[in-house]
Amino acid sequence: MFTLDNRCPHMGFPLDRGSAEDGILTCHWHHARFELASGCTFDLWADDVPTCPVEIRAGGEIWVKPVFSYADPSGHWRQRLADGLAHNLSLVLAKAVNGQLAAGLSPSDVVRQVALFGTRNRDGWDTGLTILTAVGQLLPFLSEEETPLALFHGARRVAADCEGAAPSRARSPLASQPALATLKGWLRRWATVRHRWRTFARLHQ
Repeated sequence: MFTLDNRCPHMGFPLDRGSAEDGILTCHWHHARFELASGCTFDLWADDVPTCPVEIRAGGEIWVKPVFSYADPSGHWRQRLADGLAHNLSLVLAKAVNGQLAAGLSPSDVVRQVALFGTRNRDGWDTGLTILTAVGQLLPFLSEEETPLALFHGARRVAADCEGAAPSRARSPLASQPALATLKGWLRRWATVRHRWRTFARLHQ
């Protein structure tokens, strides 16, 4: 048995000022809807309501442990980050980044999850993954206050790049095994060609 937190997980409006009908609790600020029996949300942009355990003891006494949390905080916030990335929801991304850090996951874990999403859900590299890579390199130099904001901006740009984009397609490796010097030359060539193409495109806009 459990009880629900009185704060709407979307933006904190008191849920006791909402309404309940047919087992659905509705917050009257942004109309987020929750199942009363579990606290689960019906709206992706909101979140599940945190719960705390309740025990009915002898004599009808009701004991409540007022510590609201999720059964698996790290798993919950990883899923919320995946939801925010998949649907490009900035508020969900911000809350998920902070939630993962509060649950004890490292900033590198967040970068890894966002990077995997970006490489799997866009057929090519774009600005968001470049920004995320820069954030990953800067993490050792960022303060505790700056880290969540940097991670959020990286995740937000990756989500925006992937919205409506074709997913990445698996490619077979080369049948040959070129030498490292050859691979380096190819990489430099492709980077130069891409740079020249962008310059050409800018000159003809």
